[in-house]
Amino acid sequence: MESKALLIEYYDALSEGEFDKVAECYDLPCKLISLYGALDCASREQVRNAFVSIHDAWKSKDISPKIAYNPNEFVVKSIQPNIELAHTTLQNFDLDGRPLQKWHCTYVLRKEQEAFLISLATTNNKASLPAD
Repeated sequence: MESKALLIEYYDALSEGEFDKVAECYDLPCKLISLYGALDCASREQVRNAFVSIHDAWKSKDISPKIAYNPNEFVVKSIQPNIELAHTTLQNFDLDGRPLQKWHCTYVLRKEQEAFLISLATTNNKASLPAD
């Protein structure tokens, strides 16, 4: 699977609350970095739990799990044959579907056999990751 297709699958799984599928998009070990700090994940369960926590935090703030993105605006650069760098812009919504905020995400993806997986995920949206 190419990296762009992986990110589409990943964002759709996040929007649907399919956290096991979200975790399958990650290389292990991996790292999540936000304005809150860094989280090292050595297992799919740790990745899953991180995103369940984000989902629960959003829900408590009346933020919809729906994430908007435009795959035509993804910037993907090959670093070497098995490593790509991807940059995207995301948007979330309140429970009535009104846009709330946009933020940037950057990923390092590593090709494992024939598919790319996320090794490093970064975001500049403080509200998108749980507090420690």
